[in-house]
Amino acid sequence: MKQVAPAPPCEEKGDDLPMMKLGKRTFLGVPRSVEELSAEWLTSALRYKRLLQDDVHIISVEYKAIGDGAIGEVYAVSFTFSGPTTSPATLVAKFSPRGKAPLPSFVIRSIFKAEAHFYNDFSPATGGLCRPTCYLALYNPRRWKPTFCILLEDLQPKASFTRIGGDNPQVGILLSYMRGIARLHARWWAHPKAPPLDWVLHPAKDFGGLALRVFMRTAKLGLPALVKCFPAVCQLLLSWMPVLRKRHRFIVQECFRPPLTLTHGDAHIENAFFDERWKPDGVVFIDFGNMMFSPGVSDVAFFLLHSLGIEVRRKLEEQLLAHYHSCLITFGVDERSYPYAQCWRDYRFNMWRGLLSLCAMAPGLRKRMMKKTIGDDEMHLYEELCRRCITAMQDQCWLDLVQEGDEGCGPCSGISCCY
Repeated sequence: MKQVAPAPPCEEKGDDLPMMKLGKRTFLGVPRSVEELSAEWLTSALRYKRLLQDDVHIISVEYKAIGDGAIGEVYAVSFTFSGPTTSPATLVAKFSPRGKAPLPSFVIRSIFKAEAHFYNDFSPATGGLCRPTCYLALYNPRRWKPTFCILLEDLQPKASFTRIGGDNPQVGILLSYMRGIARLHARWWAHPKAPPLDWVLHPAKDFGGLALRVFMRTAKLGLPALVKCFPAVCQLLLSWMPVLRKRHRFIVQECFRPPLTLTHGDAHIENAFFDERWKPDGVVFIDFGNMMFSPGVSDVAFFLLHSLGIEVRRKLEEQLLAHYHSCLITFGVDERSYPYAQCWRDYRFNMWRGLLSLCAMAPGLRKRMMKKTIGDDEMHLYEELCRRCITAMQDQCWLDLVQEGDEGCGPCSGISCCY
């Protein structure tokens, strides 16, 4: 990288600093990889945020990869200083992928742009969601290949849980999650697609409503692939498919029925950490690349189906949903305009969203199965998530809700003008 210019004067610190407009040219440039996080560059970046005093500099940098790197590259970065300082000695660096990505470039750009905007444009207080401190969110829109670099607070030590295996989180943990996600939803309840949320995907308004048709197309292609991937688990889907084929439009319309709000979009338990030090709810959230306008309970349904075992979900879902709705009201949502009965119905219908995320991956999974390039652990994860989704939908008589809708013409594709 070119030599870094000295940081401009600034008095604020960390998330209190007014962020640069995302995509604006900066004196720092945009590192494309962790190898470009030199001691010189990091010194200038931390001084810009007034996290490092002028008479101290970084003398060495170490890093190691963390996470699975499925969409981007994530590293734990540590450094040593030339003298005493209160600056953080570690951070997490997240980059858009350098090599061949599993998704098209425009999708990668959209994912990273959403995450960078949420980190860049809001503090935890103004955004409505407790999240890691963002030191810098950088984006180079002038490169054809998506180029993002996001520097975040290292949250260690933290309490975390996995979607399958491991210990089940206790009820108090789950209630704190409901409260934290309700805080986000209430903050942006019924907000229009307008600044400061003009960057958020609105399925019904962006691209002429094409996103809604993509959801339909995903289901039509993904459901048969899902049945082929996990035939023993998906037998029930086979009996549902004649009904589903004629009601894709109704399903999608109901899943995006107002009121809409800003949602996380990938709200499973591995995207949250828990500790009392994270005020006010004891939970901190990560990974915001799938944010969109959607019913708030789409996050709740996704979380319960993708994070809890079947028996735990059966035992706790009513308690957790009632707590979520109560928190919405506490945080300012009008109970008359969104009563609990509607919240419960929306939750039942949006169970489809948990299954739809698996439909999106199913064609790729099927190809990897045929080529024998997918591991047993990954297959077990997706099979278990599929089982949880289908069982929950059966428990809540989801198909009965679908049959309330009018039939479409069936043979059309999800991008047909019939929709």
